[in-house]
Amino acid sequence: MPIPKNAINLYDKDDNRVDIESVVDELKQDPERVLIDDDISTIIDVSDLGYYTFSLDMKTQKKVRGKVTNLHHRKKQVSVLRINTDSGAYFEVSEDTLIHIQDTDGTIRHIRADKLKKGMEIMTMLNSDNSSGIVVY
Repeated sequence: MPIPKNAINLYDKDDNRVDIESVVDELKQDPERVLIDDDISTIIDVSDLGYYTFSLDMKTQKKVRGKVTNLHHRKKQVSVLRINTDSGAYFEVSEDTLIHIQDTDGTIRHIRADKLKKGMEIMTMLNSDNSSGIVVY
């Protein structure tokens, strides 16, 4: 089920609530910021612009401020994919989710989940130091 429009509040560095679609429309004019812009979605890098939102800290049950690094605007409904790993675990993501992988030469790059192929090594938060990740099975 898609997230209703304006269900996620985005704030700028001056604590003003901003419209996500307006920010995406403005920033997609800058090719340096565009990570993906295809028929399914537009993903914009905003990691240096100070945007944030709020979420719930599950341990403390308190609202916490969290930095927003990418804005993701879906243009149409997408499929959910189940990614099976070599450990027997799996996770589910939308087809346009960006996944960080490590190439055989050690280069880390991101690709859409629907472009993953068997044998690709997925980088996780625990191994961002270029140590082994999980492998698509």
